[in-house]
Amino acid sequence: MVCTYSKPVESMRELDRGHQRRADPLIALYAGSSWTITDTAHPGMSTVLITDENPIVIPQSNEMWIPGKLPLYTGALTLSAPQSGAWVWAESQILNYSGIWDLAEMNPLIESSFQSAVSNLAPGSSSAQLHIQMQSPQNGSIQVRITYDWQRVEVPTEMTSLINRPNDGGGVLEASWLPAEDAAWNSYRLYVWDSTDEPDWEPTQDKLQEFSTYIEVPFWSQTTATITTADWEGTEVALSDDREYRAAIAIAYADGSVGVPMSWPYSATPTDEVPFPPEWLAAEPISGGSAGTIYTEWSACTELDPDRTRIWAVQHPISNAIALSGEIDIAYGAGNSTVLQLEAGKTYWLASVCVDEAGQFDAANATVFGPIVTAGGLDDGIPPAPITGTTAVDAPDDEGGRILVSWTPNDEEDCIYHTVYVLPASGFQPPSTVDGWPVAAYVTDCTTSEVVIDSMGESSLENDVAYWIGVVAADDWGNENLDDVLVVDATPIANTLGQGQAPPRVEGLSAWDHPDDDGTAIDIMWNRSLAADFSHYVIWVSDYPLNDLTEIWAECSDDLAACGLLEIDQRQIGGALQLQITVTTALYGSTVDTLSSEPIVPSIPLYVTITTHDILGNVHLTGMEEHMVLVSPLDNRGDISPPDRLGKPILEDRAPDNGDGMFVTFPESEASDIGEYWIFAAAGAPFDSIGNMEPAMVVARSAQLPVLLESLSGGQPLAPSVPIWIVVVAVDSSGNYWDTNLQAEMISLVNENSLDPGLHLEEITGIRANWNPAGDHVEIRWDDSNDPQIESYLLFISLEPYEITSEATRVGIIEDPTTMMILSDIEGDPIDNAATHWLAIVGFDGEVHRLSVDPLEIRPWSETSFGSSEDGEGESGKSWYDQLISGDMNTLIAMVSAVMILIGALMVIKPRQQAAPEPWEMGALEVEMEEQMNREAAGLSDDDFEDDLVIDDDGPSFSSAQDAELEEQSEADTPDASEAVIDELLGVDSEEALRSTSSTSSTTWLTT
Repeated sequence: MVCTYSKPVESMRELDRGHQRRADPLIALYAGSSWTITDTAHPGMSTVLITDENPIVIPQSNEMWIPGKLPLYTGALTLSAPQSGAWVWAESQILNYSGIWDLAEMNPLIESSFQSAVSNLAPGSSSAQLHIQMQSPQNGSIQVRITYDWQRVEVPTEMTSLINRPNDGGGVLEASWLPAEDAAWNSYRLYVWDSTDEPDWEPTQDKLQEFSTYIEVPFWSQTTATITTADWEGTEVALSDDREYRAAIAIAYADGSVGVPMSWPYSATPTDEVPFPPEWLAAEPISGGSAGTIYTEWSACTELDPDRTRIWAVQHPISNAIALSGEIDIAYGAGNSTVLQLEAGKTYWLASVCVDEAGQFDAANATVFGPIVTAGGLDDGIPPAPITGTTAVDAPDDEGGRILVSWTPNDEEDCIYHTVYVLPASGFQPPSTVDGWPVAAYVTDCTTSEVVIDSMGESSLENDVAYWIGVVAADDWGNENLDDVLVVDATPIANTLGQGQAPPRVEGLSAWDHPDDDGTAIDIMWNRSLAADFSHYVIWVSDYPLNDLTEIWAECSDDLAACGLLEIDQRQIGGALQLQITVTTALYGSTVDTLSSEPIVPSIPLYVTITTHDILGNVHLTGMEEHMVLVSPLDNRGDISPPDRLGKPILEDRAPDNGDGMFVTFPESEASDIGEYWIFAAAGAPFDSIGNMEPAMVVARSAQLPVLLESLSGGQPLAPSVPIWIVVVAVDSSGNYWDTNLQAEMISLVNENSLDPGLHLEEITGIRANWNPAGDHVEIRWDDSNDPQIESYLLFISLEPYEITSEATRVGIIEDPTTMMILSDIEGDPIDNAATHWLAIVGFDGEVHRLSVDPLEIRPWSETSFGSSEDGEGESGKSWYDQLISGDMNTLIAMVSAVMILIGALMVIKPRQQAAPEPWEMGALEVEMEEQMNREAAGLSDDDFEDDLVIDDDGPSFSSAQDAELEEQSEADTPDASEAVIDELLGVDSEEALRSTSSTSSTTWLTT
């Protein structure tokens, strides 16, 4: 502030000093401060009261402030001096001042207005604009600088999830969070760390700089991210499916600072999920196309790591794809449709799954379609005629829940299969339609006329509940008439008392390590069940002994999948006698209570057993020790350990042969990853190292022993009389094996055929042997040999099959041309007609005979009715009574009857009166004379006709006779037939029979 002293000038006339009044000293007073300004209070001089170095502070007034107006200080500048009457004049030249006012205290709305302006800024803004209008009370200008001091309040965002990304190939997590509300937001930072070892650890703000990796998201609207790497002890690592991870979200600001991290409280593990099967599957024959061509379409696979779609086509009903074989793979890039070429005219069921890049698929929940027939041509749209003769009764001798359904099969040409529909009965009158009913069974042919049903769709039939049942025929295009059906009813009941009988335990169980994997799977094989009321199998795999399954079954029977148990409802797969499946999960735990289903862990031995369940739930759960196997899953990716060496094999010569074959048996390896066995064979010197030798034979691990070996390792055939050394090497699924220090075994094969001194003699053919009607001897015939070297015939017989005559008993030698013998005893003992005998006849040149034979089987008299065949089978195995009943002898009876009627008619028309015989009579006489000559050649006379001739040739006795004598002897031993029966067979009445008898009685000799 500057002040200047002056006095008004009245004139230019100088006055006396006495007239002057000067203020001295002159003091200025303002706002409680005083200044002596005498020295500067002269005209033309300026007085500075306040400087930047010596400011003054004007105190605030305690008066009420008026909202909207700045409070001004009203103060006067006072000039004071001791002299009175002195004139003082002052003028303000420059006034600089500054003021600080708490506007928030003056007006509470001001602070909220400022804060609203800041809060309404978009996240990430670096500046804000606020329009403030200030007005002076008088015209003029004012410069105002407003300072708004505020403290930044961080508003951290929060995570909403950290999960494994579904339906992918593993190694990826997904995180999500809320949008940021912090106006100073610049970006998001997502921190992920391995929490497996320290699951409760969470990062603080000062620890974030120690992370080796983080994900920065610069977009405010993006609130999700996929994670493939994480921090582990200061190192960035890829996510693994055997580790757990946690995450935290923080806000980064423009100045580079990072806010407080907010952690997700739960951990997550990235896993390779098994892909879901297609949602739907459809198939149909191509109209007008060739039979066997099926167009198939399915919904596209939705997994994130798709590889291919797998389809099975099987000729039996299925509900899943477990244990199926013969899959058809369609690459993912090839689309979701294909054309299948199947066997023409057959009924098929199709199953489809999605397979990911890791080869995983869900066989238990496969999408199934069927039945479908591989038809060709055009669909006529006409279903087969309705089935007739349908009946349904409770299945006998069972525990209930089963109904036997029978019907008259449809015989139309285009009938392909029958469908049995079932529904609980709900009225007195069965309906005539089965549209919408559950299917109880499919019968895949149109010749079968009955089936036992035990289910209604996926539900079992209940005892004492009445069911309606209808059978419908379908043609090759699947056309069915569901509205015109003969519906019958039946009620299943239990026919046995007491506790239900469990089906037999599984047989043929074996398990081994799955080849070429990381040790997380095993293979299991077992024989199919033969139980009539079979329902399903349950596969048990655990590191806990499974001797007693009672307690585990009590907890798991309601939900097998939750317990990690696998259920297979197929008795068998197609016509296979064995089922095979690969398992990837097992139960782990030290007690029953702690057992949990986990992926198979390599190198931990697992117990494997299988239980068979019937439709009523009966099953063996105890005493599983004898029906359980132990297997160790191995990681074959780095497997370099071969199985243990095998012991010496057991060799057996194949006889009789030319010395060119042997049977090999060897101890099977106990290694769980055994893949196959190599058999090495070398002639000459022994060996214990295979070197560069090639296997003479490769034997699969499931092959039945012994195996037949017919060649050496070099490919040459086996030869007799040469030492042959055999070594068997066990090879695992990774191709590891021992090639040194092997144990060999030697054999010299024998050419049995070359040892037979009678090989030069012709084999005897046409051997026939029949029991006589009384069953007390065997009539033996054979074809006469044209070999001039054969002087006689030797006959050998035994109660057991044999290949060399030395193993049988010689019962006769025939030195004359007779080719018939009667065998009544063996070494003095009567022949046993209730036993089976093996007979051989060989030629004898006077010195040697054939040793190697293929004997003829003579079946017991009670079974064969005095007949045999060269192959031991055929109609000779039936008695004459059975053949008569079955109609096989009707033709013979008809021919005999016709001949007898013809002879009778001839005798009536033309009685015998000629002195000389007719030509046909001469032929009969010639036949009788030839038979008489044969009897004489055989050494039999007419006196020997009634009794057998016993020939003593330094051996067991035997008898011989001619056919005519045997027939007459048989007639003598056989009772006379009833005349009424003969009349009925001949179709004549009693009078005609009487006339025929009287007419033919004189010519009975013609029938010999």
